[in-house]
Amino acid sequence: MSRVNWWSDNTVTRQPAEFTSNANPTAPVVAQSVQPVCQPIVIQPIVAPIQSLDKFLDGTYSFGADCAKPIFIDGTTGNPMDVLSGGANAPQGQTVPAEVAPVNGKGKKVKKANAKPILNFIFSLLFLAVVAVGYFNIEVIEGFLYLYGESTGIAVIMDFITSLTDGTFVFSFDFASIVVYLLLLAVVMDLLVLLISLFRFRKKTAIMTKIFAALQLVCVIAMGVLLMFFVTDAEGEAIIGIGIGTYILAGISLVSFLISVIGKR
Repeated sequence: MSRVNWWSDNTVTRQPAEFTSNANPTAPVVAQSVQPVCQPIVIQPIVAPIQSLDKFLDGTYSFGADCAKPIFIDGTTGNPMDVLSGGANAPQGQTVPAEVAPVNGKGKKVKKANAKPILNFIFSLLFLAVVAVGYFNIEVIEGFLYLYGESTGIAVIMDFITSLTDGTFVFSFDFASIVVYLLLLAVVMDLLVLLISLFRFRKKTAIMTKIFAALQLVCVIAMGVLLMFFVTDAEGEAIIGIGIGTYILAGISLVSFLISVIGKR
């Protein structure tokens, strides 16, 4: 052992005294090193009074037959990995966190688009297209647009408007006039469905959409029945018959009505 004299350059060295034992004075002195004590710490993700410390050999939570399963806060038991993964084996009573709905700048939830109003909007446009495209006299598809004889939907409507403007319109209840009224009413119902659906892409289907779609379908079917059985030609001898365009309008109206009434939204 050394003792340093801060006031002198000489260092005084003192040798330690020899260890002596009263029991055996002649026994040699042996130096021993003491190893530190390391206590392992077991980290349990879920704590329960009856949960035993199981080994995690394969990287998963393994609960054997002799190992009690953990008890959760709500009193159910099960494997904690099932709860974390949200699988089909999740313990009864455990809820997996649902996906967080996106919010806008005002903190309100952003609703997803509803397919039913979008489809109603599309089929309403198709209905109007079948009625109005005949105005352009496209020979390739003109045959598919005739409601009866060689009259397209737009031609019937234009004749009605012309009779109103020049003062030749006479209100009557003959079958030919009723067909015109039904066509106009079907077009109005289709426009109402179109406008309502346009503003409800992220909302439930409005009850008025269902009502207007039903009235549109009834008008087209009634128009087809009159054309098929009651409306005659100018001479009044033969039934004028129903055109392909009327069938197409009836099909579009039926699909639009079914879309509006089927499903929760």
